[in-house]
Amino acid sequence: MKQTYKILLLLEVLLCFGPVTLFLFQGILIVIVFAIKAILDGQSDYFFITSMLRILGGVFGLIGIIHLTRIIILKRINNIKRRRILFFILCGIFAIAQPIFNGLYNGADFNLNKDVPLLLMLTLPLISTFHLIYLGRKYLFLKPSIR
Repeated sequence: MKQTYKILLLLEVLLCFGPVTLFLFQGILIVIVFAIKAILDGQSDYFFITSMLRILGGVFGLIGIIHLTRIIILKRINNIKRRRILFFILCGIFAIAQPIFNGLYNGADFNLNKDVPLLLMLTLPLISTFHLIYLGRKYLFLKPSIR
């Protein structure tokens, strides 16, 4: 892979995953506050549990994307198994797709000014994920010959 393609690929990953990564870190802080509140009140909250699952899926997805990007750019196999990378990426896909499906099946009116930027911000990582899976398909789905 040429140096310019590597730089463009890194820019794609940064631009597509940057905003959702910031939301992920914000979500981690909010979940910590909800966890402290749930512990002090002595009750479990459904919102806390679903948020925690979404946060874990986002963290796993980010780890999977980082490893897959390293494999594509450096042409070296990580010591993480490809099934684990695929599992991490699938967790990230479900974590990003879940708010999209909630918005589609919410039944509320669609507000063009409010919902389209959020929808775009959530679909860009999905598109980039499928692009990275396509670029790393030889490693993820076939016997790796990269050494």
